[in-house]
This record gives sequence, structure tokens and C-alpha cells, in this order.
Amino acid sequence: MIYEADYRSWVTTGTAAQGKSVKGKQPVIIALLEKKFLNKPVPQPAFYSRDRLRAELLEENKTLDPLDLATLRKAIKSYNRSIGNEAM
Repeated sequence: MIYEADYRSWVTTGTAAQGKSVKGKQPVIIALLEKKFLNKPVPQPAFYSRDRLRAELLEENKTLDPLDLATLRKAIKSYNRSIGNEAM
């Protein structure tokens, strides 16, 4: 199975996202972010709190529990980078 974020990275840069395969919860979080934000950047925390986003993602996929904010921030950064947007 190839995650869309990795596919985009391979196509645009010729390497996997961040130069390595993404493992753990991040691929799941990235897939949920793609579905939720329709390949648009995740809004800045001032406009969409990370606690709210975390709660919504946990509601969508209970296997992510526990989900710490550092993991969520890292996945958001990877997702935004994969769609060509460096904003967090």
C-alpha cells in the first residue's frame, strides 16, 4: 500500500516524504487530514485549535489513542509539505 502523501513526494522530489518511510500513526493521521481538508492546508492553530483537531481525529479513528500534540504537529507539517504548503 502506498500512501498518497508518499506518492506525491516521490513524484515531486523523487524520494519518500522526509527521505524515509513514515511509520506509526503519522500515515493514518495524514490520510485523515487529506480526507478532512480535501488536500488543502491545515488551518493555522489560531483558526483551528490543535486540541479540537486532535479530538476530531480521535473520534474518527480510535486506534490513534493516545495521540499527543507533538505527533499531530509533525503529521500536520508532513501533510502540508506534501501538498506544497509549509504553513502549520
